[in-house]
Amino acid sequence: MDDNLKITLKGVRYASVLKEDEDEYWALEAKEGNQFIILDLILENLGDEDEYLGLHGGEIIDSEGYSYANGFTSRLDKPFNSGEVLPGMKRRGEVAYEVPKNAKDLKFTYNAAYTSISDAIFIFNLTES
Repeated sequence: MDDNLKITLKGVRYASVLKEDEDEYWALEAKEGNQFIILDLILENLGDEDEYLGLHGGEIIDSEGYSYANGFTSRLDKPFNSGEVLPGMKRRGEVAYEVPKNAKDLKFTYNAAYTSISDAIFIFNLTES
């Protein structure tokens, strides 16, 4: 692993409905028995070259080993937008995952192998506050 990527989990929140700017027309409701877990993340390019940083390698895994991919950023007020990041710069935003309400021991994992940065896996334990 190299020291070219830093990931910071700034916050975790839960919701049963995602709305963009409180617009009911575009509201997205979680399936029955599910909820959205919304992560506020910062990805920083600590290297010397431009780097494409995105959340393609991010997922939530529960205690049973089930994984949940993201796909709901467009319904968030401050979505995480993937893209080129200059050296020393960062990208911040929210990303949502739909998970069962009864899922236990949730972990967010990010596999840096989806970038040109050397293999690295970041794991954050998520607990409802």
